[in-house]
Amino acid sequence: MLYFVVIYRYGDNMNYKNIFKRETKVIVYVVIALTIVLIGSSYALIFQVKKNNKNQVVQAGGLEITYSEKNETNNNNCLIPKAEDEEGGCTYTFTVTNSGNLPSAYKVYIANENAQDSSTPLDSQYIKYTLEKANGTQKNDSPKSGKLSDLSAQEDSKKLLDDGSIDISESITFTFNFWIDDEAPTTIIGNSVNLKITVDNTVDEAKTAAKTLSTISGRKGLFEVKSVTAPATNKEYRYTGSNPDNYVYFNCKDETDIRTCEKWRILGVYNVPFNNTMETRLKIINMDSTITSAWDSASNNYETSAIKTYLNGEYFDSLSESARNLVTNAQYAANVVTDKNITAKNLLDDEQASSKITARVGLMSLSDYALASSENVTLENTEQLNANWLHKGANEWLINPNADNQVYTINEDGTIGTSQPGEEKLIRPVVYLNSDVTFVSGSGTFDDPYILK
Repeated sequence: MLYFVVIYRYGDNMNYKNIFKRETKVIVYVVIALTIVLIGSSYALIFQVKKNNKNQVVQAGGLEITYSEKNETNNNNCLIPKAEDEEGGCTYTFTVTNSGNLPSAYKVYIANENAQDSSTPLDSQYIKYTLEKANGTQKNDSPKSGKLSDLSAQEDSKKLLDDGSIDISESITFTFNFWIDDEAPTTIIGNSVNLKITVDNTVDEAKTAAKTLSTISGRKGLFEVKSVTAPATNKEYRYTGSNPDNYVYFNCKDETDIRTCEKWRILGVYNVPFNNTMETRLKIINMDSTITSAWDSASNNYETSAIKTYLNGEYFDSLSESARNLVTNAQYAANVVTDKNITAKNLLDDEQASSKITARVGLMSLSDYALASSENVTLENTEQLNANWLHKGANEWLINPNADNQVYTINEDGTIGTSQPGEEKLIRPVVYLNSDVTFVSGSGTFDDPYILK
């Protein structure tokens, strides 16, 4: 909040401009308050500075605001009326940095509020401004300018000063300069200026969850798979390591209460054939499933198996309505694998070249499990496989069959094995989320999973 109480004294023998420019005594009291609406939160952070002697930083969630030490808020002459082409005015500078995990949409509001004393607030039509914006060292060639009264009105007497998007790690510096119009009448003498600047920060809904994660490759355990036999524009990413930040709330029984949600985990960013096009989607897995079942009474073909019937019937129907709305049919690769000495990246290449099975719910593939370790791990590399985050210490089904009427499995020790389809093992369902799903909030950690929309 920029709060100015201005008292003017003048003599009878002076014209209007000289009164303001030569004899005015300006008393300025400054309170700077920045309101940040946090991603996924219902509360606001208020930060007040009465004297800005050095850079001051506020950080809340993923939004970081720095008040510049160059602010000229203590200049007693800054509110003297001036023409637009004259130097002067009151200057306030702050930098907004997105240090979080999600691209954001921001809005900068300004309000000319009633003063805290009994003085009359100055009419906004007599307050002129310019707003310069710089992304890093690159300045905006066309700064905004005009009267505060001409800005687009919002709720709560706020006016929209600026809006736009801010990517992960991007910084935008705002330089706000304002002054009294030199055409203002003398009746404004003794009025006060009480400005409040508000920055609202929300997730940028123009960027889907899949595209959002693609921008943080190399961080939080997410890495690009560089050997995929697909166009360079269709990049894929996988979470690797022992415990990446890939938790996500899913299957919430009550959308207003996250305590009713399950914590699934994101396998990665996939390119999935759908309706004769290629869609970029997230693939997620139910890590806490306790469901056990046989694969089938006889067949090792996922297309006709009892396990597919169960997952896409009874199991899918048991999901909450909000979860079902986030999932549509997708193409699952359930190709036969004959060579356990194959690398993870070659497994993926083979899967992408194989025919697909249409389903809403599937199981992990061999490449899903192996790529959680690295691109170059083989199915026989026990030490690396059992150290990745997908190893749960249980006997469970994968989606790939072998050539001997068996199905690949993960053993308790994390190694890859095969079993007859009639045996009972753990089922960990996986689904592809719709391509337009976005993140609402969260950082992906166990204590702060991503929230989807």
